[in-house]
Amino acid sequence: MEYADCLDMKTGSAKDITYSLRGIDFPAEKCDLMEYARHHSANELVFARLDKIEDRVYDCLADVTKQVGTAG
Repeated sequence: MEYADCLDMKTGSAKDITYSLRGIDFPAEKCDLMEYARHHSANELVFARLDKIEDRVYDCLADVTKQVGTAG
């Protein structure tokens, strides 16, 4: 089963974000994260969550998911 077929995973969750950003090189700026996710199967909920994070350089995936968790 492919990731895109798993409806329960299409929530913009940290798991979705991790999946969409798998393989990205860090450090990465917010714009790099958005572009990489766009080219790697991210859905609109992931984009909405990433769009809310601070515009800065992120050192690792945990840094991104932590920021997603605190972003309004």
